Amino acid sequence: MLTLTLLASHLLVADAHASVYIGNPALWVHVDRPAHDFTAADVLLEGIEVHYCGGGSTEYPVDEIIDPVAGWGMEIGGGNLCGVTFHWDSVLVIDGTRNGTSFSVGFGNASANTYVPIGSTIWPVALTPVQVLAGTFPAGSPLLLMTLD
Repeated sequence: MLTLTLLASHLLVADAHASVYIGNPALWVHVDRPAHDFTAADVLLEGIEVHYCGGGSTEYPVDEIIDPVAGWGMEIGGGNLCGVTFHWDSVLVIDGTRNGTSFSVGFGNASANTYVPIGSTIWPVALTPVQVLAGTFPAGSPLLLMTLD
């Protein structure tokens, strides 16, 4: 009986920290920063890879140019999800305007990957380093924000 009680208490603790999604949750990704001064972006998203807590992953091919400042999303399969890797196939170029001055920055390259861990909270991931392509870029990294609903 003691073994069964310990097993049951372990399962309850594991469930309290799991990120289990039922059905086909909508994955949404957005690039922003606290200043909210980005106006547009483009990047070739080769695909995403969803990682499961029990091991393994599922690849979702995308192969399209997206604007992550406007936001982009797709449905994925549910389960006990631990993270998502975004496979970029080009530099992410972000345009913005701050105090009337325009700027452009770039992040990554044609084989960059960005991993977003999934827990009880999905925290923004800083896209660093960035390279200033035009204008003067004020301090503050672009953030990749992901949600699952």
